[in-house]
Parts: sequence; structure tokens; C-alpha cells
Amino acid sequence: AKVEKALEKKFERGLKDTRIAVFGATGVVGFCTAVIAAREGARVTLVGHDGIERVEQIAAEIKNRFKIAVDAADGSSEARKTKLVEASEVILACAKAGVQVVSKAQLKGDGLLIAADVNAVPPAGIEGVAVNANSDPLEAAKAVGIGPLAIGNVKYKVEFGLFKRMIESEKTITLDFQEAFSLAREIAIVRWSPISFATPTRSRSPNARRCCRATCRAASTGSASSRRFCNWLETTGRSPSSWARASSG
Repeated sequence: AKVEKALEKKFERGLKDTRIAVFGATGVVGFCTAVIAAREGARVTLVGHDGIERVEQIAAEIKNRFKIAVDAADGSSEARKTKLVEASEVILACAKAGVQVVSKAQLKGDGLLIAADVNAVPPAGIEGVAVNANSDPLEAAKAVGIGPLAIGNVKYKVEFGLFKRMIESEKTITLDFQEAFSLAREIAIVRWSPISFATPTRSRSPNARRCCRATCRAASTGSASSRRFCNWLETTGRSPSSWARASSG
């Protein structure tokens, strides 16, 4: 959603027909990102850091499950990664935390528009993209960068919004990453404030509170920690992203 907003604001275009390379595509974040972008008409390439075999399997799974086509590419060497970046208009780093995937030198291609990184643990997944970059110009490159804090800000609001839907529903509901993207798009592109979600859940009806607990337990197999989390969410009305701070301090 942040990439889509940057494309529209900075380059007056959308995701459709945009060449996107997803690094770290064997994980859940990369998988979901690839599906969402491809559904929006982007030309997506899954990049495998350990060769092409695994990303080819994932591309086949995406085609089988979602009836959309994505490409697979070998990114196991610096030379191969450089060529992939040069051939892309958007690169997304979704690899595990603390691993640099793309170097600053590899960002100098004339065709690159956006480099987005979800990794907030040093070193950055994309060298030169600051953690708080929000469509900021990259040094020695024509592209703009989107950092993990800018992406994370939308993520936390999406989490809060989805929990709100579960709390307010009178039935158990199932939400997938497409619903998350739809809400993220609204948050990223439209002026939006999390204040609209600030009503404490303890003011909800008993049915809504029971629904929240049941939905959370079903989604998390009912572990003790997940029940504590749901009870905390219910009684405080605070953002799910505040749980880590509250539970540790």
C-alpha cells in the first residue's frame, strides 16, 4: 500500500504493469506481497537468494491457488541481483531481519523508482534506505526509499482495524491478507487517523467481547499467552502493537 501511494504521488502511476522484484520471496511476507501486487496487475518476479528452485515452486503454488502468474529468478549472486534490480522499477526486501539483501551500489539503475524495506533490524535489508524513510530520495540514486517504520506505522493501524472488525462482529469472521491490504490501502492513501478505533472494548456488548475472545482463541489455538493478550486488548482498548511494550514493562 505504501508503494502504491508512492507510485501515484511521485510518479503518477499505479501498480499495474510495474516491474516488481520481491527479495525474500520464500517467506510469508514476500509471498503475500507478491500475490497482492500481481492481482493489481504488476509484473512480479520472485527472487531466490539460494537459487531458483524454491521460488519456482512458490510461483507454481501462487498460480495454482490464485490463478495469477508471477516469474521466478535466481538471486544467488551479487551479479544476478544487480541485473534484477536494473530490470525492476520497484524492489521489495522481505528477507529475514538483520540480513542485507541489496547494496547501495546496486540501486543506481536509471529505471528503479522505489526501494522498500521491511527490515528494521541492522543492517538494513536495502543499504541506504533509512528506517524512517517515507518516499525519501535515495543517495546517489534516482529512486525513493520506503523504510520499515513507515511501513510498520500502516501495519499497526491495520492490525488495530482488523481487531476492531472482529470485536464488533456478532459472528466469528475470517480475515486474510487481501482484507489487510484493502484496509492498508485506505490508511496509506486516504488521510486516516487511528483515533476512530480508540473506543475501549470494555464498552462493547457482552456478545462482542465473547466474540473477540473466541475469535482470538480460534486464530491462535487458545494458548495461555494469546488469552492474556485478548483479555488485555478487551479491557484496555489499546492498539495491539502496544502489547509488547505493556507486557515487557
